[in-house]
Amino acid sequence: MELRQIEYFVAVVETGGFSKAAERCHVAQPSLSQQISKLEQEFGQQLFDRMGRTIALTEAGRTFLPRAKAILAEVQQARHSVKNGLDLGRGKLSVGIIPTLTPFILKGSYQRFSARYPDAEISICEDVTESLQERLVNAELDICYMSIPLANKHIVAEEIFTEKLLLAVNANHPCADMAAIKSESLGHYPFVTLHDQHCLSQQIKSFCYVHHINPPVMYHTFQLATVLEFVRANIGVALIPECVALNDPSDDIVIRPVEGIAPERTIVAARYSGRIASQMGACFTECIKQEWLYLKGVGAGQNRTNWARTAALPVHIDPVMMGTHEKVPRV
Repeated sequence: MELRQIEYFVAVVETGGFSKAAERCHVAQPSLSQQISKLEQEFGQQLFDRMGRTIALTEAGRTFLPRAKAILAEVQQARHSVKNGLDLGRGKLSVGIIPTLTPFILKGSYQRFSARYPDAEISICEDVTESLQERLVNAELDICYMSIPLANKHIVAEEIFTEKLLLAVNANHPCADMAAIKSESLGHYPFVTLHDQHCLSQQIKSFCYVHHINPPVMYHTFQLATVLEFVRANIGVALIPECVALNDPSDDIVIRPVEGIAPERTIVAARYSGRIASQMGACFTECIKQEWLYLKGVGAGQNRTNWARTAALPVHIDPVMMGTHEKVPRV
């Protein structure tokens, strides 16, 4: 039984004939008659008595009519609920984000989102890229924010922004007085880096390999906050994303660009290609773009309330993903 067959059946009853029903449903009369016949074959009962130009419901037709109308009413209500729910932002959105992005761009982004969808329910999973890709494919997450490259061919990505990787040094470090750091000189200083599970660590390694840089690594850590603390203690230097530098106004760390072909990473919105793109996911992506522009200074002169970031949003943080780093390394 197909929905259109039920629609045709009700149209015939309400218009009083096959020709008028076909006109109302915008189909040819033979097609409509054929679908009604298929419906009758499925029931094993005639729904109409055909008497020349006149038709009448059979007993089977009279029995089916109220159920057919109820089905169509339920379908219409479902369509209305889905559309109205999306328009009013009453749906759910599950977001994944890498740890090297979460502390620096997430808060402002979801506050923007809440201004558009104050009744939305959003859950956030913070994890490394490999795990986020797996959860996307398993339909556990609707959309994820991470950096390329992505290994899974079933994941499609939309570029959001590209940010430089900058050198963070202690204010008393010799490099603090330089306007920029030559890439070849990076090998002279001890580094503090993230664990290899982070894509940022792999990107920094690739940059060093291409430029024949082999700096001594003093510490590996799971958290960017720990990296910055080591830099503050003048234990080592670190390459950090631009979004981190824009969020850390402290006086004891100096941020310097790398001369020449500077290291960088591209942040994307990723989703599983086998799923329909989420309308609220697209909105959240736009909010992240706006937050990045705000951090970069495009929003200078405007306070955050002018950027529609004041409404409260119910946020659920995945308790497993936000657990201790012994379970899931995070930054």
